[in-house]
Amino acid sequence: MDASASSSTGSTTSKSGHPPLPASLRKAAPGRAADDAPLSLRVWTVPQRVELLRGEAVVWQAPVSTSALGLGTAEGSGRTPLGRFHIAEKIGEGEPLGARFVGRKATGEVWPQQDDPAADWILTRILWLAGDEAANSNTQGRYIYFHGTNREDQIGTPSSRGCIRLRNAEMLELFGRVEVGTPVEILG
Repeated sequence: MDASASSSTGSTTSKSGHPPLPASLRKAAPGRAADDAPLSLRVWTVPQRVELLRGEAVVWQAPVSTSALGLGTAEGSGRTPLGRFHIAEKIGEGEPLGARFVGRKATGEVWPQQDDPAADWILTRILWLAGDEAANSNTQGRYIYFHGTNREDQIGTPSSRGCIRLRNAEMLELFGRVEVGTPVEILG
């Protein structure tokens, strides 16, 4: 328990010796997030980066790869959509690092033991996005995900087919930090 929090069996004092503020009145210091602030994700297509935020504070970040074809929402365009989304499904819990998915089902193949450098594999975990705006409402039907990749050498450059790729270890870490319903914003 935080030293500045009170317990149900009595109150404690903060490091300054003053009684703690109620949780409803506690505010994070500038640049720090309150422990109870909501989590969200923000993807920057320039630079190619995802940030996990608690409130407005960045608590984790990693390089990504968005679409090689640019930004957009048209069906079949292979472009990364912009706007506000949420995580609709988390897929792959319990699968090994590098597990390959086809049609959102694990195949039993594991990268790098099996690889096709010309292929664009979906690996490790999937965070399936749903659009929250009229302009991107087709996102889930376009199968836009955060996912691991067999093309880790391309992370940091736009090279996907619309999805948001991460290195596999970073995809595993991100998957463990977010829940279904976590808000996502993708910015150009």
